[in-house]
Amino acid sequence: MTQITRTLVVLFIFWAGIPSMQANEELLAAILAQHAQAAGADKSAKAKTLVETRLVQSESGELIQVFYAKKPGKFRIEHLTPRGRIAWAFNGTKFWCSVEKRGGVPQEFKLGPQEEKEWRTIAATDEAFSDRLIAAQTRQAQIETRENEPTADGQLLLFVTEKDMEQYRLKIDRQTGLLLAMYSTQNGKSVQYLYSNYTHFDDIAIPLEITVLTDGRETQRTRLSSIRYDVELEDALFSAPAKPKDVPPTPDGVPTLQAAASVSHASSEN
Repeated sequence: MTQITRTLVVLFIFWAGIPSMQANEELLAAILAQHAQAAGADKSAKAKTLVETRLVQSESGELIQVFYAKKPGKFRIEHLTPRGRIAWAFNGTKFWCSVEKRGGVPQEFKLGPQEEKEWRTIAATDEAFSDRLIAAQTRQAQIETRENEPTADGQLLLFVTEKDMEQYRLKIDRQTGLLLAMYSTQNGKSVQYLYSNYTHFDDIAIPLEITVLTDGRETQRTRLSSIRYDVELEDALFSAPAKPKDVPPTPDGVPTLQAAASVSHASSEN
């Protein structure tokens, strides 16, 4: 094959691929617009506060999760069990985590660098008021489709990339424009989030159920109990408890109610 022939072949392949690239871009633009409308992006963008309650079932048992969010960039997550409460929050400038044994005093647990980085990302984009796809657009992440990735009929797989690294993949229902699943890798494990049983609150689409699979095995299931927008939330809700005490981290770096109990017991003996 002569050099001229090689050049013509390369040019043919390049120009033949242009219509396909344009078709992918048009498809992506259409699905993003459809998703924004289906998810109620305009409505959620106007909301100032959010309070959401979910029942969480995992291998370690059941708990109630209450999520508070207030724009700009404030949020609080509480895990409530019969034994006590764990709370994570960001008040706009500082992150904190406290563990409170039932009937005891809240005691602070210091977040690690990775946890704080993740919370900062959530706070910076007010991600609580949107979903993973809308949040990716807010962060101006790269979102693309790939022709050679197989999906079921009526579904589309989107790839979210930031700083030349794939962050996660999102499966979209082409008919409704809603999220069906998110795929990611966490700590070397394959993690899937499956979104189902959508309903609308104030024209905002919310999945009533989220199932988490880790390496193909179900490890968590959450069910929405209630959700409210634009309720009055005082800034003090997002501030750390007064005079917190340190709670020792567990080997895996996660605070536990048992750790809080051990600190409370040691304090009572002094």
